[in-house]
Amino acid sequence: MFVESYTFGDTAGLFPRLTSATVLAGSALLLVRDFLPGPLYSFVAESSELISTPDEAEMYEETDDPPSSDRAVDRPVRPSVFTGAIIVLYALASFLFGMLWMSPLFVVIYSRWFRQRWYTTVGLAVLAYGLAYGFMSVLNLELAEGYLLNMGGVM
Repeated sequence: MFVESYTFGDTAGLFPRLTSATVLAGSALLLVRDFLPGPLYSFVAESSELISTPDEAEMYEETDDPPSSDRAVDRPVRPSVFTGAIIVLYALASFLFGMLWMSPLFVVIYSRWFRQRWYTTVGLAVLAYGLAYGFMSVLNLELAEGYLLNMGGVM
């Protein structure tokens, strides 16, 4: 998207250019975080969750110290690896089936992995659908169509 944003006008290309540059820089920092100096490592690697799950709070109360590794207690992969993988799958599925349909599914999978309450998951999924539908309506984008899915029919 960063390269493609230069085909837009100066004003129209500014937002996608800045957004994609931020994502690229953040992804690069996550990939090399084990080689970063101490202060930068703590900025990149430490968790800054906006919503804590009840399971984590109960776990900390019982042991008084957080887990020593980046891995959740019963997860096969680290949360950062899961987040990166699910974002790549979301982008691929959005291309194939349409962003309007994949956004709520992405939110449900992501929220359930991090053990959010069911009503939080449902609310965020409805919000994701509403935002995608709003973008589709206001900006006249074809977010409901993907490479394989074309307005409800498979090509």
